Amino acid sequence: MRKVRQGMNLMAGCKGEKGNNSVEEDEGYANDLNKFYARFDRHDFVQELEREECKSALFETLLQDRERVVIDESEVRKVMLALKPNKAPGPDGVKPSVLKCAEQLSSIMCEIFNMSLKECKVPKAWKTSCIVPVPKKQTVKCMNDLRPVALTSCVMKVFE
Repeated sequence: MRKVRQGMNLMAGCKGEKGNNSVEEDEGYANDLNKFYARFDRHDFVQELEREECKSALFETLLQDRERVVIDESEVRKVMLALKPNKAPGPDGVKPSVLKCAEQLSSIMCEIFNMSLKECKVPKAWKTSCIVPVPKKQTVKCMNDLRPVALTSCVMKVFE
């Protein structure tokens, strides 16, 4: 357990070799992690174009049918109650434990979701994620010993 704590402290910059890390060191570490994980992001632009064509055809169909798509309040309540309260919040800061107040929030959330569908707009905060490095091993020696976990909006999880 001690080694896990030391690894977490190392990743968080709490106990570096020099004692306390400066903001510049933290920023450099974050940039290094970003470069490390970005190497996995490969785009196949031919497939991307094909997907875009498919999306545009689907989008046209959805635009025609959007008035008929309505989210039911009972379904929103059911999904909100199924959330695991101990999970981490996304970048919007809304905790799953807050969304467990489904009786009070489901009608409001249902209204927001239906408006989002009708207007074909989703708030940016719901579409962003925060990548958190989580140790694969007890002792973290290099970036390959970390796996990226994306924290996304709990509200968006309910909406999906």
